[in-house]
Amino acid sequence: KGLYFTESSTKADEYARDEEGGHYDRIRALLLCRVCVGKFYYTQGREPTAIDKYTAGESDSTLGDRAKSVNTYREIVVYNEDQVYPEYLVIYERLHGGARAS
Repeated sequence: KGLYFTESSTKADEYARDEEGGHYDRIRALLLCRVCVGKFYYTQGREPTAIDKYTAGESDSTLGDRAKSVNTYREIVVYNEDQVYPEYLVIYERLHGGARAS
């Protein structure tokens, strides 16, 4: 129930999908955005009720510090699309084991 962002392109790549068999076969996209987090609610764990802090007017967003809790990446959740400014669209292809771009 929000828009999810991360500071890490590696984390964003986990959610990127290609258009298998289509025009963009093996091509993925990443949207680089400016995100206004405002007053954020900080948590180290998974908290499905974090949105309640937003609806109660206590915070503007949630910062899930997964880096601190399970040594992965921090995630930011905003609940209003006006807090997001898409700035760049990055189109890329995953390369594995020394492969060259097509």
